[in-house]
Amino acid sequence: MCAVSFAAYSFLASLSAMETNAAVAGYYGAEYAPMLYSLLLLSTAAGFLIYGITQSRVHDDLFLILISGILFTVSMILIYFFPVSVPVFIPALISPFMVGALGGCVYYRASCVFSGSRHPGLVIGGTYAFSVFVQFLVQNIVPHNFVRMIILIVLFCFVILLNMRITDVFISRNGDSDNTHEKSSDRSLWIIAATVFVVALMIGVYDGMAAELSAAQKMNLAGWPRLLLGLGTLAAGYLFDVGHRQYLNILILCSAIVNTVNVLLLSTAHTYVLSQVLMYSSMGFFVLYLMVSFIEAAPDSPEPAIWAGAGRISYLVAMAVTTSLTGLLNGAPAVVLDIIMMVLLLVIFLMFAMNGMLSVSGGEHESQLVLSPEDRINSFAEKYQLTLREKEVLTAVSTNEKTLAAIASEMGISERVLQRHLSSIYKKTGTQTRNGLTLALHGIKSGS
Repeated sequence: MCAVSFAAYSFLASLSAMETNAAVAGYYGAEYAPMLYSLLLLSTAAGFLIYGITQSRVHDDLFLILISGILFTVSMILIYFFPVSVPVFIPALISPFMVGALGGCVYYRASCVFSGSRHPGLVIGGTYAFSVFVQFLVQNIVPHNFVRMIILIVLFCFVILLNMRITDVFISRNGDSDNTHEKSSDRSLWIIAATVFVVALMIGVYDGMAAELSAAQKMNLAGWPRLLLGLGTLAAGYLFDVGHRQYLNILILCSAIVNTVNVLLLSTAHTYVLSQVLMYSSMGFFVLYLMVSFIEAAPDSPEPAIWAGAGRISYLVAMAVTTSLTGLLNGAPAVVLDIIMMVLLLVIFLMFAMNGMLSVSGGEHESQLVLSPEDRINSFAEKYQLTLREKEVLTAVSTNEKTLAAIASEMGISERVLQRHLSSIYKKTGTQTRNGLTLALHGIKSGS
């Protein structure tokens, strides 16, 4: 059910952004389109953020998402049927805000349901790929605006109903962890958010150039290369799960390099299609990164409802910045754009290097003898991308023979929460028992 909700929302967010932007541009004129679109992006980001803050404080989002459904429906009707009676800009700002609020709910629910899941990357990547395919069909088969409006309203209500039925299984860790844990988790999430922001700036530079070529009818942004976005996300999800997350940062760095090359490819008409193919394929890895990284880490963060959608917030804000500067960037010499892309690429590389995010864990034959117990646990946790809380559980269950009930009591959490963390560790490490996990930690092969 959560996967269906995620797919439906991804389709809703993409289609509503396209329709709202088109309506605003048609009403106010193309010259104001970049500035207005940047405000729509910021409105969506604000919706994500407000949902997270509200949910974290009141812990009951039913009223909020119901109100968002009503306001979204009214906004769509005003945009399509009363653009003169009511300035279209007002409902056009309300609509993406409500989409963002609903997105905050969807992403938070996803973090609840997919926490500890064995294949979060493949599930999320697959649902997003499906939404890309459906959007491609709608854009090319359903030309009538009224039909698209109905689709949007029905989708919004459908996603609300699904999320009302999804049980919120998340148990807050706020009372289970000390201040050091919260600060460490928070810092790592800020690093990921900064990475998303910088890569999104790179994508925004390319998008601005591609949009200008599309307006001149030199490039078709709705053509078949867009389907590669879905395929790229699906491939990224597979690699994310199979590689135990250890290649994710390297893949994102490669995606940033491809974005830099794409700007160079837009300098000649002969490579327009090639640039689109590379762009959409690499962007699939980036999209999965901004979704799964936060969805997986959110349950162990101080503010899970906020952090679950933080990837989208970072992306939307970055795109708003580059969109507002479209005129300036498009008028700049090619060499200036190349320098901007190289500087952004350097920033990403330095962030990764300074935070130890460029290393790829070695294989099973890596020597464990020279490591201290603490270093061994840190290396093992990094190899299998364990969360900080899971690393604490690993330390507790592998360094003594106490019962799980006794360990849970010492950690200040329930035995049920401890079992849930342990199950997640088993899935990530390919073990099945506490003894098998301890053996794996010391580099000893075992059938369990």
